[in-house]
Amino acid sequence: MSDYLYEVSYSGSFIGKCLQSEQLISTLSDAARGYIKGLVDCQKGHYEALFIRNHIPQYVLNELKEHCPLPNEYASYQSESDAYIQYILFPMIQFEDKKLIFQYVSSENTLEFFNLDCDISLPNSVNHSGYVMNPEEIYRQSMINIIIPDRQINPALSEQAITAMLMGCFVLLPYSSIYEQFFSLEDIVFFRNQQDALTKVSYYKEHKTECYEQALRSQAAVQKLLSNY
Repeated sequence: MSDYLYEVSYSGSFIGKCLQSEQLISTLSDAARGYIKGLVDCQKGHYEALFIRNHIPQYVLNELKEHCPLPNEYASYQSESDAYIQYILFPMIQFEDKKLIFQYVSSENTLEFFNLDCDISLPNSVNHSGYVMNPEEIYRQSMINIIIPDRQINPALSEQAITAMLMGCFVLLPYSSIYEQFFSLEDIVFFRNQQDALTKVSYYKEHKTECYEQALRSQAAVQKLLSNY
């Protein structure tokens, strides 16, 4: 087993496109804006099902179409509701997802942040914002890599996660059923909510041999998957 510079790391954006979404919905009525924020509160931190799908009422959809027209890149979605979830709601939910996870994990563990798009103030956190690091370098130097992919209406495997696992690095991911189409549940360590993330980070920190063995198991599973293509 290697010696690591960092125990628990996260590399990537925190705010992302959330501020853009907030700005877009600021043009809506109080009722429509409040409904959207309620949907965000309902979905944040829950990864196993998309609760909010098909729950945008027509009056909210009408206001979105009037004040927040969809960019051309969203024209291929099967429904306008799905397109607006991807365009406006998901960036807001992703920000709330990360805030929940980071608050829980950093409550009991030192959490190292890299390549963030903002300053962050959390207990036991270190923001390495003074310089940009290659994510692959961070994966190698970290015992536990928390990777939180962007939410997608049509889920896909995370390129970041596949890359890190292929390198033999330990990855902790939010649960997505898409992985069960390619891997067994023993191949990858998932968390299903913020408490589960804290529990698993704390466990693998204390069980370094299991952490190392799990990283090798994930690596072998990814190598097997790629060899079939």
